[in-house]
Formats: sequence, C-alpha cells, structure tokens
Amino acid sequence: MQELLYATSYEPRLLSAPFLVALGVLSIVGAYALLVRGLALTRWSMVGFAAGLAAYVLSQALAASIVSPAAATAAYRIGVAFVPFASSCAMVFQLTLIERYQANRRWVQLALGSSVVIAIATVATDQMVSGVRMTPAGMYFFVPGPLFGIGLLAMIGWSCFGFFALALARRREASRSRRTMMARAMIAMCTAWFGTVDVVIAYLDGPFPVGWAFLTGGALLSLRAVVIDDLLRARALDDLVPNAIGYAVCAGGATWAMVSWVTPSLPWWLVPPAVVLAFGGVRVVLATLGTLRRGADQADTTLQRLLAQFATRVHRLRHEPDIAELTAEVVELACGVRPELLLASTDDWSWRRPDGELLAEDATPDPLLLGWMLDYGRPILRDELESLRLDDLRPALERLLDGHGAAALVPLANRDEVVGLLVLPARERGRALRREALEFLTRLDDRLAAALVFVRMARQARAQVAIEREVELAAVVQAGFVPTSEVRRLGPVALFGSWVPATQCGGDWWAVYPVPGDKVLVAIGDVTGHGVAAAMITAAVKGACDATVALAGADLDLAVLMTQLDVAVRRAGAGRFHLTCFLALLDPAGGDVRFASAGHTVPYLLRPGDAAELELQALVARGNPLGAGHGSVTRTAHKPLRPGDVLVWYTDGLIECLDADGKQFGDRRMQRLLRKLDPGHLDPASVHDAVAAATAAHRAGRKHDDDMTLLVATIAAA
Repeated sequence: MQELLYATSYEPRLLSAPFLVALGVLSIVGAYALLVRGLALTRWSMVGFAAGLAAYVLSQALAASIVSPAAATAAYRIGVAFVPFASSCAMVFQLTLIERYQANRRWVQLALGSSVVIAIATVATDQMVSGVRMTPAGMYFFVPGPLFGIGLLAMIGWSCFGFFALALARRREASRSRRTMMARAMIAMCTAWFGTVDVVIAYLDGPFPVGWAFLTGGALLSLRAVVIDDLLRARALDDLVPNAIGYAVCAGGATWAMVSWVTPSLPWWLVPPAVVLAFGGVRVVLATLGTLRRGADQADTTLQRLLAQFATRVHRLRHEPDIAELTAEVVELACGVRPELLLASTDDWSWRRPDGELLAEDATPDPLLLGWMLDYGRPILRDELESLRLDDLRPALERLLDGHGAAALVPLANRDEVVGLLVLPARERGRALRREALEFLTRLDDRLAAALVFVRMARQARAQVAIEREVELAAVVQAGFVPTSEVRRLGPVALFGSWVPATQCGGDWWAVYPVPGDKVLVAIGDVTGHGVAAAMITAAVKGACDATVALAGADLDLAVLMTQLDVAVRRAGAGRFHLTCFLALLDPAGGDVRFASAGHTVPYLLRPGDAAELELQALVARGNPLGAGHGSVTRTAHKPLRPGDVLVWYTDGLIECLDADGKQFGDRRMQRLLRKLDPGHLDPASVHDAVAAATAAHRAGRKHDDDMTLLVATIAAA
C-alpha cells in the first residue's frame, strides 16, 4: 500500500479527467447529504452510497495516472472494497424511503456485515483483486481474484433486494406525487448501478472503463432527486458539519502559524502551551462569531412577528371554531399548508372537530399514544417514523396519520394532558417542513394549547352557571308538586313513590288525591323530553289536575279529567310537547279500580294467591297522548280490587334503561320480577325497593337518558 504514497508512482494524464468528473459529482451528492438536516437514516445512507462509489471512481482516476503496477493494484483493492458497502447503503436508502427499514433490519445488518467482511478481504488479500493489467487505452485495470464472483453476487443481491422493495412499494402507493418520487429515485439508483459494467472489462479484454459515465449520470439524477424531490426530507442546512470543518481549518492554520513564526523563538517547554493557546483563541473567536450570528438570526423575523400577532389575537377568542380558523390562517402563512385542528373530549377518550363533529375510530388517537406524545414533546413527522422508538405504538401512529392523510402532527399539550392535535397535510411535491417552520410550530404549541384550555374552562364555567340556574328553577317548580319519598296512607290505601330525573329537572310527575266516598285518585304522567321546559309543562298539567279534581269532588270523571289535562298541555306547550298519562280511581270499599290511559306505559296489579308466584294483571286502556292537537280520545276501563292487592305504576324511563350491552330492561323482565316478589313483603316500600334495585343493577352505574318514576300502592285488609 505504501506505493500509493510515492510521487514517483504517478504521471498525470488526461485519462483521469472523466473519472475526476464523476468523482466531483458524487462528492457534491455526498456533501449535500452530509450538510442538510433531515431524516438521519436517509442522510447517512446517501452519504455512504456516494462515498463508496467515490472511492471506486477515485481508484480509477489514480490508476489512469499511475505508472507502477503495485500502486495500481493497491488503489483498485481500496476502491473495489467499498463497492459492496455502497450497494448496501443504497438498499438502506431505498428501504428508508418506503418506510420499510424497521421491518427489514436483520437483512440490513446482514448486508452491512457482509460488506465489511468483503472490504477487509479485498484490502488485505489477493482473493478479490489479484492484480492489474494494462488495457489498450493505456491505463491499468484490476484482474478479479478467485473470490471476486462471491462479492459481485452479494452486491447484486443487495441491490436487487432494494430495487424490488422500492418497485413493490411504488406499485402499492396511492399518492401520485410519492409514486413519481419513488420512480425518480429508482431511475437514479439503477443508472448508477450500471456502473458495474466495468466488470466485463475485468473478465474480458476491454479497451477502456465506461462505468464512470453511468456513475456520473446516476449521481446527477440522484442530486436532482434529493434536491428537487427532497428525498432526504431536508429541513435546513446543518451548521454542525461546516462549523467543525471551519474550526479544523482555522485551528490548523493557527497552529501552523504558531509553529512557523512564534515557537522557534520559544523554549521547548513553552511550545505545547502555545499550541493549546492557539486552539483556544480560535475557539473563542468562532464562539463569539456564532453568538453574534445567533443574535442576529433571533432578531425580529417575519415568523416571530407572526407568532406574536397570533398570541395577541388568539387569547381574545372565546369559541373553538374561531380559534381553529385563526390557527389555519397563521400556519398556512408560515408553513405553506392549511392544517386541521382536532380537540380532545373532556368526558371520555373521544375526539371531535371544532364544530362538534365526532371523529371516526380510525381517526382518533390511541390513549396510549397520547402519553408517548407528551414525552416526545415536539412535532411528529411521518418521514421520521423509522427513527422513532415506538415499538408496539407504531401501528397506532401510522393508523392516525393515514386516517387524516397527515404528513405531520403537532400535539397541543397543557401540563400532563394533550388537549388537541394540529394535523398538517403533505406539502406540494412532497417537500418536508423546514427548520424555521418546525420551530414556529413548536412555539405555537404552547400558545394554542393555552388558548384551547382557556376556552374549555370558560365553556365549563358557562355550563355550570346554566346548570345552577336550571337547578334553582327546577327546585322552585317541582317542590310544589313532587310528593316526598315516604309512605302515604289514605284509608286502606298505602302509597310509596320515587322520581329520578335524567337531568336536574324532568318531565315525569305523579300525584295522589283523596276523593269523597273513600276513594283515591292516582295520576302519573310523562312529558316528552326533560329539562326546564318539560318541568314547566308538568307544572301546568299538575295545576290543571289539582283544579279539576277539586271542582269535580265526588262526581269526578276520568274522561273529563283527561280532557282538561289535554287542554292544559296544548296551551302550555303550544303543540310542541306531548304527555302520556295514566289515571286510576281506587275504590277499596266498592272493590273496584277504574282507570284511563293516554298512551302511557301499562301498570300492573299484583294479587297474592296459593301459587308460588303472584298473579299478575295488566291495567290496559286505550288512548292517545295528550297535547297532540287532535283532541283526547279516552276510554275508561275497570278491574276488581281486593284487599292485599298491589298496584305498580311507572314511566317508560324505567323499562327503557340500558345495560352495558345496550339492552333495555324491558316489559318482560318487569313482569318476571313482579311475579317473583316475596308474598311476605308486599308493603309499598318493599315492592318499590325491589323494583328499583333490579333496574339499578341492570344499569350497572350507567347514566339513564330519561326520567324514571315508580309508584306502588297496596290495599290493606278491612
């Protein structure tokens, strides 16, 4: 190898010029990949690809001007040793480009490992390159050794693996821009791969190597692809590499000047401190210049002014759609793409858009993914998935990106919670976000998250105020007509009832009236909906019922009472509310119960007997809901009433409550429950508690969507 260091081994010739052109183009590709900021895997694989081919071309350029066969042999051994490594790096670049690097890590490790083994064998032995021979063009070219074919097959195998994976991914790719990008990358790599045509010269007596032409063309196509198609996902030029090169040059020059001009006049023991002082002085000067430059860069830039204006305007907004519109405008100005804002729900794991539309499941972030986003703490780029340590969270992140067609996600975090996501679509021609845009989004994160939290808190405060007002109004309205939850006795009739609203006030109501002649009137009703409006309708109906019962006295007629209630509902609700109602006139002395229904759920009469189960009778009567506008059509019915009988009334909210599987409690379940009640515990409170406990167990803590009213009456023995 030392022959390469002898000047006598070289005689400059024009035959080196073509190879130097290819070397220059490959050096430009490698330098761009080295200096640009982007995805690390694509950068370094491109650097390795360009460097490996550059080493081979350099060996050919030297061989064209070498006059010593030993030096030519050493040059070719070094150059050929890097060709399999370049092939492996090309495979890594292709797999990273299609986001299949992680899935093929073992193959990549095998390719790189075999490349290192081949390189060592090529440099240290004559098994790959046995020597050189003179071509008719007048330059040396290598003679393949016994194991050269194995290295050639390994290089071809890794190249074909990368090309096949890239071609398959391009065929499956839905995006037209990405398909074009993959095609250009494939053409560039394939053109450079044809540089192996020189192998023919190695085995045959070829006149002159022509692989340099394919390598030059492939390098130019690669340069076009990485710059125009942005295959490296460049975001900015990397300051670290040029700064290090500048520091090395300046430090070397200062050291040379110190050794040449200063140290000859110094004692030997002062030479090392002088050299260290030279290095330190250069470092201080460069650090000062860097600080001044950063201060200038951090001056009042356009993006910073835009960010300041956003912070001023966003905190004046009080509605999420307005914040989303402002954010979209500002980010579009800064980054060139119009983002979409997604908001996290405060009640569950669901997500929605600012207009309230719920997101589909495939577009909703996984809860485990949110914790990782909090730890990551910066924008998530689709092109950097290969370099992120996601493990089993990667499928969830890919599903989220695919669900929104996103190129980047910006988590909006406030303390230990992700309150929203900013979704950025892919830019035109697939170009990635630059460093300035990423820094802008990172700084926008805190301001936008704080604004969303403020709006959420304001909305919760408004909702709390509204709830408090609703509670106060409900308390005033319903305190006058909702009976207390205690056993009430009217002669032989004992009653116990409860009312559980779906909200702070509801549309269910029930009442009990003593009627002359030792009779008892039981009324129960259900207004459509719930809330303050429904409560006001029930108040009007209760007032109409009180007045009609008081005026009728002993001559109370259920059909007339139902008609008066219909008039009250139509007048109070203006035709927008309906009321189902059931009236029952109990006459224990006469042994009879008369009843009428206006579309209400059917109550039941329980009668103890000799059998193990209670006898169950339905109190069925036909009638239309009240307030419909076409008048009340009420038909009364009656059934015998005996001492010991139990009557159970309820509203539809009781039997329509849902369990965890979405199944209703249902009429059949109610009937089975009533039949199997303990005959020894048929007092109204016990029967009521048994039914209430069964429905509560069915709901299993789930919130009910409708008011639930339950009323039980028993007829005592004479």
